Amino acid sequence: MERYKVNPVFMIVGGVFSAVAVIFIAVIAVTAADISEFRKNADEVTAVITEIEAYRRGSGSDRRTYHDVYISYEYDGEEYSGTLSYYTSDMYVGDMVEIYVDPECPWEIRSDSAVLYIVFGIMAVVFGAVGGVLIGIEARRAVYVNRLITDNMYIYAQYAGEQPSNTYVNHVRYMCSVFEYCDPFGNRRVFLSSPHHPSKCGYCMGDSEVIYVDIEKDPSRYYVSQGNRNI
Repeated sequence: MERYKVNPVFMIVGGVFSAVAVIFIAVIAVTAADISEFRKNADEVTAVITEIEAYRRGSGSDRRTYHDVYISYEYDGEEYSGTLSYYTSDMYVGDMVEIYVDPECPWEIRSDSAVLYIVFGIMAVVFGAVGGVLIGIEARRAVYVNRLITDNMYIYAQYAGEQPSNTYVNHVRYMCSVFEYCDPFGNRRVFLSSPHHPSKCGYCMGDSEVIYVDIEKDPSRYYVSQGNRNI
């Protein structure tokens, strides 16, 4: 019996997005734990931003702007300088920021930013949601299509030609095979196959293919069979 297998592209992309979300969560957890441990024996000190240096890295579309935030602070009557571990767009030279200083090594500091946690948290939610949606949609489609196959809910639709898809692979625009069907109520239905290379159509005018679909209840959700055609 034919079975629909989940599209690996959706699952891989969804998995990548979900993995990135986990990475953001891990960064938040590790950063928070590190600062929490450091703060146990540290003193909170107010520092002043003395300079914000912008620089660019990368090339082409990957070229990005980064910032180093330099600060100065006083501890136990001595002047020290250092850099913050983060930057936000609302920072300006002369602003005051809170840092944590190691009493035994006053040049050792940690800086904490609620904005950083918020940004990373938002990114984790966004990437996790996108990954979950992609995986969920494809898993749900697999369950639905396989139910159609098991219940033998299909029709034969006639091949009507090829149509350009929105998929490009190695600068080659892939095509979709177009199938037409007239339901018992006289409505014309059009079904599209998955994108394929232009040289791999495999159909001729007059061929017909099995389309697994609940034509009466939900004709918009369907699956074009692979190899059950009538010639």
